[in-house]
Amino acid sequence: FVAAIANFFLGALWYSPVMFAKPWSKMIFGDISMEEAKKKVTNVGQLMTLAFVMTFITAVGFGLVMYSLPESLSTTERLFSAIGFAGIVSVFINAANMYKHYLFEVKPFKLAVINSLHDWVAFTMMTVIMAYWN
Repeated sequence: FVAAIANFFLGALWYSPVMFAKPWSKMIFGDISMEEAKKKVTNVGQLMTLAFVMTFITAVGFGLVMYSLPESLSTTERLFSAIGFAGIVSVFINAANMYKHYLFEVKPFKLAVINSLHDWVAFTMMTVIMAYWN
């Protein structure tokens, strides 16, 4: 649950005006203003709830893997395992699969980079939280 909350806050920062909101929204919504884009979202509460549920499911998946590591591993070994696992999942599974879909959806490579980097940071953060906490 804590890892999911951390991921959710990272997403709020990542897709905020402080970081990538402007290029991300331009690639998603085109040249319409953020105000117009926000009007397309009819139920923000439902959207955020479903987004958190998906984030929680992701955290559960990582938890299943992280907690299957041998108990004999030191904290440092668990942390390195977490970072390695998150990197493998991020690059070889998530980013490659995401970009495959983006190719058929004719979405820009830059969008795949923004979203994939977010997931890499989020996955690393979640697995490190779990590795350290265990």
